[in-house]
Amino acid sequence: MDQFAWTREEAVKYMGILMAVGAAIACISFLLIKPLSAVFEERKVLIFGGFLLMALAALSCLPMGSEPPKLAYPDNFNGTLDRYNNTIRVEDPELGCPIEQEWCATTNALLLGQFLFGYTLTSFGYPIGVTLIQTIFSKILGPRPQGTWMGILTGAGCFSRVLGPIFISFVYTRFGTYYTFGSIAGLMIACMIWLWIVRDKLVPPVYQKTMTEMVEIVSPHRQPINTQILNKKTENNVKDVDQSINLLKNEDDDDKS
Repeated sequence: MDQFAWTREEAVKYMGILMAVGAAIACISFLLIKPLSAVFEERKVLIFGGFLLMALAALSCLPMGSEPPKLAYPDNFNGTLDRYNNTIRVEDPELGCPIEQEWCATTNALLLGQFLFGYTLTSFGYPIGVTLIQTIFSKILGPRPQGTWMGILTGAGCFSRVLGPIFISFVYTRFGTYYTFGSIAGLMIACMIWLWIVRDKLVPPVYQKTMTEMVEIVSPHRQPINTQILNKKTENNVKDVDQSINLLKNEDDDDKS
């Protein structure tokens, strides 16, 4: 409303349409996660497909207009405004960027094309980032208490969604669009750099299983005497594991026949 001088009805209408389109884009983004993860590592998809797109979205919303947005004046304002040595008659005085926000008169306007482009990038990047953060974190936890740690992660996300709007509203009202989108871009870039530094740790741990555990997964109803023969460490020898499993499957087939 501030940047484009929309009425409340126009803002609700246009943002409703935009959010509906964004939801459709988000659905496409969710569907792309699996094929992207099959080609690239999940951690790289998270960094470049999630955080990088979000950072670019914020950077693309840094105002690029040639002049400040239309200013909104209070109801009791009458007269004209002398700006840039030109006398401008004020029309629709209540629409636009409020004059109480001092930066409105000196900060260039955000272009509609910028806003749409940034929203599109956000619609692609946010679903990828949120999904893969939870996926990778769950895999890293392994046998640790999943409910506890995933609850902490979700709680931290909810806490940020409480404080985030308060922080952004304060920054926007006091300092304007440059600081608002600049702070978001800085946060996304900082997170992206940090994830890149610790990328080697963003992989699931490897746990060694005994042959008995492997056999019980494939044939849980076998007699203990057959599993005891193979009760030893696999020592990461995949061929021995495959041969043993095939042997047990053949024995099951013979028993059935």
